[in-house]
Amino acid sequence: MLEFKIKTKVWKYSGAGGWFFASVPKKVTADLKKILKGTAKPWGSYKVKAQIGKTTWDTSLFSDTKSKSLLLPVKKEIRKKEQIVEDKIINIKLTFLNL
Repeated sequence: MLEFKIKTKVWKYSGAGGWFFASVPKKVTADLKKILKGTAKPWGSYKVKAQIGKTTWDTSLFSDTKSKSLLLPVKKEIRKKEQIVEDKIINIKLTFLNL
């Protein structure tokens, strides 16, 4: 099992759908991709268990070629439970599954 803790800002996607994401810092993304080489699922995704505050859920991180980072989608349910708004700095624990 592989765990990482990061601190990052939540941001809202400017396109349709009103999606919110947290970006894994570029340096951490580069390190993770080296460690996880060959384990990505389709579209460069990685299965993870994410934890923000007391809320834990199973999800995926997705590669974003534009920002060269991994993106964690943060669903409305999670944002509501943890009182997360756009531009809030949050701490996230990521546990990589199926390695």
